[in-house]
Parts: sequence; structure tokens; C-alpha cells
Amino acid sequence: MKKRIACLLVLSATVLLLPKAGFCIPTLQLYIEDGFYDHTDESWFTISSDFELTVFATESTPDAILCVALTGELAGEIYGNGTPNELVIVIDGVSYYEEDFVFGYPPLATTTDQNPGGDDLAPHGVYPGYYLEVSPVAITDPDQIFDTQPLFPDETIVDPETKNGYSYVFDIDDALAGVHFDLYTLNPDGTIDDFAPFSHDAGTVVPEPATLLLLGSGLMILPITRYLTRKRIQR
Repeated sequence: MKKRIACLLVLSATVLLLPKAGFCIPTLQLYIEDGFYDHTDESWFTISSDFELTVFATESTPDAILCVALTGELAGEIYGNGTPNELVIVIDGVSYYEEDFVFGYPPLATTTDQNPGGDDLAPHGVYPGYYLEVSPVAITDPDQIFDTQPLFPDETIVDPETKNGYSYVFDIDDALAGVHFDLYTLNPDGTIDDFAPFSHDAGTVVPEPATLLLLGSGLMILPITRYLTRKRIQR
């Protein structure tokens, strides 16, 4: 009996001394107002050509850079035939065209004709590609640390309007899809210092008609499911 108690005490002490898993929230995060979170791609998406993209930081960040990249399919439509098609992306009232995009890996500070970027961002199927960087913005005095990544499909995240961030207003001509966003800060030598992880990325998509129908059906069924769940609980 004493031997069993001694073993239990040793086991308990071992568990208490084990390092505890840290609760880590990314320093930089992206969020699309009225968008939806895709748990497969772990990203926020929108199917609208006019939307608001908000960048957040869990600590004061004076020089966060938003990178806007064209995915392979969209880049093929724009640049694929050798003569760039017209592309207009309006960000905060400023128009960007196909000639404003460069090919390679961000950040732009490390891109030259001989070196198309330092490949600082881990590969995720977008780069090398056509991208542009939007002027750095300051995110100061964050009100509260929070996570824009919902754990469950129907989970409501903390209201972003109560947090300090910077919101970009987008207008993408002709509702073009396939735009990907990254957020990062730079080291003094121009390489990437910190960046929003891919589980907190964002982008634009245009679902197939069947996907739109399925999405609409799901949104309509959700309130009904919640109502039936409440009725079951009340019983």
C-alpha cells in the first residue's frame, strides 16, 4: 500500500514539473469583415469584390506591411498571353495596375533583377508570383490580445471593432478572384522579421455556382438548427 502511495506521489510530482503547453496567439493577424473562415485552408476569404481587410497586432507594430499577391490562376489570366490584361485593384482609394506588381518572393526590399526575392515566407503555393507591397501602417496600443482564428465553424470570434488595427478598403475590378494577402514586418537589413502565419491569412475567391448554393443553404439551415437545439434543451 505504502509503495503504491509513493508511486502515485512520484507520478503526481512528475506531471506537475512537466513544462506546460503555452497559449500562443500570433503577433500579426488578418481578418476580412463579413468574410468566412475556411478551416481546410485555415484562412479568411471573401466572395465580394468590395470588402474590408483588417490587420491586427498583439503588440505595438509601427511598420506592418501588407503584401497583395495574385494566385497562379489569376496571374495566368493577367500575364499568361504575354500582353498583360487590364487589372485594377483599388486599396484605400489608390488604384494599382498590373505594372505595379513584381514577380518573385517578398519582401520587395530583397528583390533585385538578379535575385527575385529572398524567399523569406515559407512556401504555401503562392510564391514565386506577382505581388505588391502596400505602404507600412502603424498598429499601436492594442486593447486586448485575441485570436481571429475560430476553433469551430460556427464560433463567433471576439468583435474586431473593439480592437485596435488598421482596415484596408478594397475594390477589385470585375470581381476578380485569386488575390492572396500576407502581413509582415522587416528587419533592418530588409528581410522579414515577423509575419502572420498561414492559419491567419486571407484571400478572395469566387466559388462555383454549386458551392454558392451549398453555402447559401448552410447559412439558411444554421438558424433552424440553433432553434431546434434550443427547443431540445428546453424539454
